[in-house]
Amino acid sequence: MEIDDNPSPSGELALSTYALPKDTNAHGNISAGWIVSQMDLAAAIIGEKATRSRVVTVDIEQMDFVSPVKVGSVIDIYAKITEIGRTSLKIQVEVWAHKYDETDSHKVTDSQFVVVSVDKQGCAQIIKQD
Repeated sequence: MEIDDNPSPSGELALSTYALPKDTNAHGNISAGWIVSQMDLAAAIIGEKATRSRVVTVDIEQMDFVSPVKVGSVIDIYAKITEIGRTSLKIQVEVWAHKYDETDSHKVTDSQFVVVSVDKQGCAQIIKQD
């Protein structure tokens, strides 16, 4: 992942939450697994909004963490659809963090998620485009 000279989030704010003590690893930092879980939720929110159906994650590209997240940080997750296929969407997801009393955020990680639109039986379905 490249670090921008003037970094700013890309996409729409899909999810915002606090990093809590229960989400830490053995070293007191927020667990990478918890962050990936939040990214997956954000991708689902954007995917379901776009397809007006359930979506399931089928792929997550490489992810590099460029900074740790401390307890009490506000985690803002931004997402944008980068490609629409027949049954799937590619969604770029970025994680930004800041303390509740600060305005400057720093990028934590990003990745591209692929989600598939599914019907009530869980079978892939064609995405209806308006």
